[in-house]
Amino acid sequence: MRGSSKVIIIDNPCNMSVFNQIKPRTYNGKTLIPSIGDSESKSTTGTKQLVYSIGVLTIASFPYKGELYHIVTDFQKTYISKIEDNKFVNIDTISNVSINAYDPEVIKTSDNHFIVFFTNMKVSGYLDIFDNIIKIVRYE
Repeated sequence: MRGSSKVIIIDNPCNMSVFNQIKPRTYNGKTLIPSIGDSESKSTTGTKQLVYSIGVLTIASFPYKGELYHIVTDFQKTYISKIEDNKFVNIDTISNVSINAYDPEVIKTSDNHFIVFFTNMKVSGYLDIFDNIIKIVRYE
């Protein structure tokens, strides 16, 4: 469980390539299900990569005062980070335990909070990000 993160910029979605889902194939009368990853585009057309990091998992990204910040974990601790020179630079530790989720969903509320639910083998809860305040609520 090393995890990885990639952060990209999409200036104009119209410049991206259209992904066509691979249809299941048949072989000897049996339907073959596509492999993991076959349902994802491998194209980078129309994107610019800001960072790619192995061993760091991005939980959420959010803007604050014109800058983009990231909640990341190295599976030991959880940090708030920025990207500088194509690398995550940790600004501060927000948790001394890993808050990781492999499929996190960031919900932006009508009053500009960013809510991120997480659950893993050690802890569950949510992050409430509002301006420069990050609240962590954990429950069992």
